[in-house]
Amino acid sequence: MLRLALASVLLFSTGAASQTATQVDHPRPEVDQKADSPIATPSSELPEAPSSIGGSPTSADSAPAMSGTRFVAATAVEEQKRNGNPRVVDSKFILLNALSTLALVADLETTAHDLEGTRSAELNPLFGQHPSRARLYGVSVPLNVISFYVSYHYKKSQPSRSLWKVGPALSIAVHTAATINNLIVAR
Repeated sequence: MLRLALASVLLFSTGAASQTATQVDHPRPEVDQKADSPIATPSSELPEAPSSIGGSPTSADSAPAMSGTRFVAATAVEEQKRNGNPRVVDSKFILLNALSTLALVADLETTAHDLEGTRSAELNPLFGQHPSRARLYGVSVPLNVISFYVSYHYKKSQPSRSLWKVGPALSIAVHTAATINNLIVAR
């Protein structure tokens, strides 16, 4: 089948009228090669060489001037590679989310430590008044993972904006304040 396609392309492009053994016995369409014919010959369909368009380099560092050359806008991927770091998970992202996780663990551990005594109670309604350590982690870790995902999504969709920092920064602030409060209450 491939030989059939190659043979028909070869015959059509060279203008040969003879048929080969691999070609099907279909009549070949006639090509009108008159000068005023709208059907072009295969050699006239080829693009011109850059040297025939005009312009030659005047120095070693200049490019030839090509009249009629159109430039296409770069794709988003090419612009992203050219404009900066295309990575979503970079050192800033890892640092902010690691600090967020550290603040969360500090908050949960100080809360669990404070709840061992009978004089304190949890104020967050998601946990209840006296949650176990498993319940604290079971509710907080999935919420922290969702915060990671939202942060990742915003950084990936809008890399030039700083909106992705809001989730981890808010988590760091809230959990650090809660950790400090737990340490004060424990005394």
